[in-house]
Amino acid sequence: MYQNGASKVSKQLLVSIIMPAYNASNYIEKAINSVIYQSYTHWELIIINDGSTDTTRQCVLNYTDTRIRYHEQANRGVSAARNLGLSYATGNFICFLDADDEYPFDSILDRVSLFLEHPYLSFADGMVEVRDRNLDKVLYHKYHSWEGQVFDQLIQLNPDCFFGPSWMLKADIVNDISFKEGMTHGEDLLFYIEAARKGGYYKATNSCVLYYRKSSSSAMSNLDGLAKGYRILYASVKSMPESGFIPVFNLKMKIKKIMALSYLSKSQYLKACNALISLP
Repeated sequence: MYQNGASKVSKQLLVSIIMPAYNASNYIEKAINSVIYQSYTHWELIIINDGSTDTTRQCVLNYTDTRIRYHEQANRGVSAARNLGLSYATGNFICFLDADDEYPFDSILDRVSLFLEHPYLSFADGMVEVRDRNLDKVLYHKYHSWEGQVFDQLIQLNPDCFFGPSWMLKADIVNDISFKEGMTHGEDLLFYIEAARKGGYYKATNSCVLYYRKSSSSAMSNLDGLAKGYRILYASVKSMPESGFIPVFNLKMKIKKIMALSYLSKSQYLKACNALISLP
């Protein structure tokens, strides 16, 4: 059903995939190959080399597929890399793929199909397989059951509609927003919140759209960076006129709880106490 529907418009509906890469030579070829072998073929892959010092550049330039577009910048972080990728994107839909993750065969097709079946959607998502550092073992599946307006749900940190960069967005939703530079954690959530401020419906397929690599660079390995990201997120949401007092207050309480428990799990008791009194 999906294949027939998508094939009719595949030459018209272009999907822009933005891939930031920093010292990604160990993984990036598999990430690129997972895009090349997608069942949905009308895509452009925009790779932004964020000042890598390894062989990332050579790995990418070995590819001759004209749908792959390569750009470089001095090391400025993942948000700046994604923003540069957005500036080059020409597709009808935008999605993101980190250089150490991979797409299943029908990842693009399944999300485009949601847009075709439900033209009112602004955001399409799907199930995420969280895997080990080698992508060999599935640790757990992350399903997204929410459907509808999503702004308030994101502010509530509702896990039923968010797990990292697995969303596909209509391009016109993101043409005037960007990732906040300087954030090492939570930058994708804040980006989606900014996009959802305009309204628009969210829906997810139960099929897998992302193989997510759980590595030592996860949020729990840098709790101070996570705390900084949450502070920026909270301040940004608090300043949005669309955010009501109660949702903002609830967000503050959730952030305090998350950070206190996170620090406690690492036996960082003083920081756990500070987390409970931080955020004005």
